[in-house]
Amino acid sequence: MGSIRSKAAILAIVSIYLLTGIPLLETSAETNSVSEGYFENLAGKSEAVDYSEYITNYETADRPDAEIVISADSFERNEGSASVNDDGSVETGNDSFLEWNFTVEYEGLYNLKIDYYPTVSKGGSIERTLYIDGKVPFKEASYINFSRIYTDGEVQVNSKGDEMTPEQIENPRWLEYILCDSDKFVSGYLSIFLEKGTHSLVIEANKEELRLGDITFCQIKEPVSYEEYLDENGEPTDLNDVDTLRIEAEDALEKSSFTIYPTSDKSSYATYPQDPIRTKLNIISGDKWSGVGQWITWEFNVEQSGYYYIVPRFRQDTYEGAYTSRKIYIDGECPFKEAEFIRFSYSTDWKVEPLSYNGEPLLFYLEEGKHTLKMEAVLGDMASVIKRVQNSLDSLNENYRRILMITGTSPDIYRDYNFKELIPEVLENFKVQSKELKSAIEEINALSDVKGDFTNKINKVIIILDQVGEDPEKISELFSTFKDNLSSMGTWIQDAMSQPVELDSVFIVPQGADYPKAENNFFKNFWFKLKQFVLSFGEDYQSFASEITDQDYAENNVVTVWMTNGREQSQILQKLTEQYFTPETGIKINVQLVAATALLPAVTSGKGPDVGMNSPSSTPIDFAIRGAVVDLTEFEDFDEVAAQFNEAALTPFTFNGSVYALPETMTFLMSFYRTDIFEELGISVPTTWDEFYEVVWILQQKNLDVGFPVNAKASIISNANLYGLELFLYQAGGSLYNSEMTASAMDSDLNIECFEKLCELFTLYKFPVDYDFANRFKSGEMPYGIAEYTMYNQLTIFASEIKGLWQMAPVPGTVNEDGTLNYTSPSSSTGIILLSNSKCKDKAWELMKWVMSTDIQSRYAREVEGVLGAAAKQATANTEAIESMSWTRDEYDALMSQMKNLTGTPEIPGGYYTARAVDFAFSGVYASGDDPVNSLLNNVTDINDEITRKRKEFGLE
Repeated sequence: MGSIRSKAAILAIVSIYLLTGIPLLETSAETNSVSEGYFENLAGKSEAVDYSEYITNYETADRPDAEIVISADSFERNEGSASVNDDGSVETGNDSFLEWNFTVEYEGLYNLKIDYYPTVSKGGSIERTLYIDGKVPFKEASYINFSRIYTDGEVQVNSKGDEMTPEQIENPRWLEYILCDSDKFVSGYLSIFLEKGTHSLVIEANKEELRLGDITFCQIKEPVSYEEYLDENGEPTDLNDVDTLRIEAEDALEKSSFTIYPTSDKSSYATYPQDPIRTKLNIISGDKWSGVGQWITWEFNVEQSGYYYIVPRFRQDTYEGAYTSRKIYIDGECPFKEAEFIRFSYSTDWKVEPLSYNGEPLLFYLEEGKHTLKMEAVLGDMASVIKRVQNSLDSLNENYRRILMITGTSPDIYRDYNFKELIPEVLENFKVQSKELKSAIEEINALSDVKGDFTNKINKVIIILDQVGEDPEKISELFSTFKDNLSSMGTWIQDAMSQPVELDSVFIVPQGADYPKAENNFFKNFWFKLKQFVLSFGEDYQSFASEITDQDYAENNVVTVWMTNGREQSQILQKLTEQYFTPETGIKINVQLVAATALLPAVTSGKGPDVGMNSPSSTPIDFAIRGAVVDLTEFEDFDEVAAQFNEAALTPFTFNGSVYALPETMTFLMSFYRTDIFEELGISVPTTWDEFYEVVWILQQKNLDVGFPVNAKASIISNANLYGLELFLYQAGGSLYNSEMTASAMDSDLNIECFEKLCELFTLYKFPVDYDFANRFKSGEMPYGIAEYTMYNQLTIFASEIKGLWQMAPVPGTVNEDGTLNYTSPSSSTGIILLSNSKCKDKAWELMKWVMSTDIQSRYAREVEGVLGAAAKQATANTEAIESMSWTRDEYDALMSQMKNLTGTPEIPGGYYTARAVDFAFSGVYASGDDPVNSLLNNVTDINDEITRKRKEFGLE
């Protein structure tokens, strides 16, 4: 490891950090750190080619029988947080760059092996980027994923007899990573060509912490063929006296993700364990174990050495006409090549079949003693064809944008655009991609035994490509349909990338023995279904509580909580309270799932809950003026609790100095932009409104749209329709209401000016009013937009094919007179309220504090994401919990920057009419061409009339 050359160098570096305010690196005294920016010369990830193209240049290269071992602590340079441990391993943060120099004696192709320890941090995927000699060697090295290890906690049973989902416990240990394609488009391990001489290796952290051990360039032995495997292990032995072994799928030893956990299935009496009405955790569900690269390991013991069949009881009822795949490992190694592509064919019923290849059941040689069986979700034989379709989609999306830049989003079908002269290369590519997609379908049909509608979405694109090939002027007529079908083909790729298999059990069957049956008694199954039906009438499907007695209610020791946002969320909260809150406090909780409209009539009738969750921002003040909710400032520790939230999150729940809810979720605006399109057009994400209008002009010159918030009719947040106006207003220091909160301020000069700015975006600049941002952002026709930051969740899942091609950034800001930048964003919150008719207010307050604490919010958010996927990432209002979630370095920096610049929208009696009136005024300007000033002023009177009426009604005047 290099050392810092002189005291002068140290002083220079320290001076830089002190002057810039950047914290010093967390490194050992021996580390040779560099100032931030050293690694900016690394080649961009977008410049890398696919591995298939890369490796064709080295088809004849040697594979030297040599190892190049690089000690983790021998790095030459670093940026970000990195510290050396006593054992020579290196702890790296999510902001780290590390560079090693190494010497190659024998030129050729090498595999890359990394010893690592998945540090327990925020629980997200561990992502790194690999550079060789300053550039990413191929695209597959842009995002490499390091697995974590999870185990199930103890399964608890509630008083009803239902088994509850066990806690997912992260149990890290030292693991070995071999460079591979994280998306599994390329099977096997990836190779890097190294010339003789000195080279550099850089590992850039994108997400999460990681402990690095030795890094080794070497040759990884590929699995032998099945025939060679049988030859190596010799003739079969007599296993007649050996019993079939059953492994329950839910009893996993280890798994790669906390989203993989036991669930319950009641579709068959033969699924074990089973009960007609009580919940038994008896399977691994396919939707929990579908992501490529996810794996599960089981442990089992073999009585006698010999050949065995591995026979799962499974169901794959997702893809009609197709199959899903798993790669098999025995004791940590794939035993033979054919075990890399095990298929699970479509069936609506449970099946028991041995692991097979091309219809031939596979034998596995197992020595007497303990073994591990690992199954990893892979694309299998479908990998190459999915990659071909993905490449075609990428090419056609680029063609779509080229056409869009000529015609706009709504081409004139009567106009001759002269496509043959303007875009001949696009028309030629349509023909090429039509042939490619037809070939892909032929390959899919050859791979699948059952024909279905699996390829219909691809066929629809082919039809359009062929029609345009015959008559290019049909582009205008078919343009909208073409866009929709491209989006559908993108959905097809996402579906095909998902590899769900439901697993009940795995049988280890001695060679020569009979396989177990999936279903073996019609009458037993009929009786089981009948009992299910009869017993279902006695079940309470609203409440998720257990172990609550009439005595508990009589002693006011039960806090009843109403939730409206989903069954899964309600179950998770109930489970957490029973695992942690009740044992700590002795207070019992009854979480109930109710309709959003149920709270008001229940409260007015005196039958409401103690605590209401998921309350829209307008509800707390609306209930407060009726005396229906408790002023939380009455509790002595309120200030301490409130410190957990951004001040803006409390604003909607504050009235006349009192606070009537704790913030539960909080959202705010962020900029989203397509980095690939911005790079192509030579523009940067705008940081000021002047830059914003420049970007708008450049994008519109190419017929590309910009998304700006103005319409949010489906939102439960009362000020969502005001987002666009508030963005200008709050940055200018304005407010929706006067300082006394007794009248509207929309008739002030500042508010009118901001409203005019908003209207100009949609009248002068022709911004779209109604649009699907996620769809248009994915296609590239709307490469920039301002939306709530929770759009990140949707894009992460819905637009996975553009991963790495988009980013978040703070909203554009207003330049103040002193030259500083004000990029305040409006925010919105939902809240938790304490009802006045509660008979156990102190206990309810204890629950509210507990629910919104950092630890529980982090745990709750993680479990919700585990059950519902990344799209359900919790927008918690607890600021520390947001920070504790898994973000990339750039995402975290952008979010934290914007979170420091938020303003909440106050709620006042009658204030609900503000959004309605502004919407009326805007509609008059946009649809009827009304003057913005007159349109707004004509509606301000209605706002003030409604506010005055409400204040009189509740004695506030």
